[in-house]
Amino acid sequence: MTNDQRFTLYANVGRVFAQNPDGRVIELGKLAQDERGKYSFRLNGDGARGYGFASLDEALESLGLRITLPYMMEQFATAPDRSATRGLRTALRIDVSLSQSAPQ
Repeated sequence: MTNDQRFTLYANVGRVFAQNPDGRVIELGKLAQDERGKYSFRLNGDGARGYGFASLDEALESLGLRITLPYMMEQFATAPDRSATRGLRTALRIDVSLSQSAPQ
């Protein structure tokens, strides 16, 4: 039996945000598009990064597969709260489920 926790990841205005089940929103890092049209991300804290994605969807999906519950718990414990702006409410998003037992 695992203790899964759900988070929502958002891509908005060059940044990646996360929302926890309590509705708290924090910034996780940067999301950029280079001159060739490829997307990349770089996370705050552990500095995890990914690059060369053909679409914003692909970059966000890859990010969702790389994050772990301990990372998210640390970020929610230390990062300042952000407001859920209109832009964030309409931003590209994915839901991820993370467990104590292993990263997704």
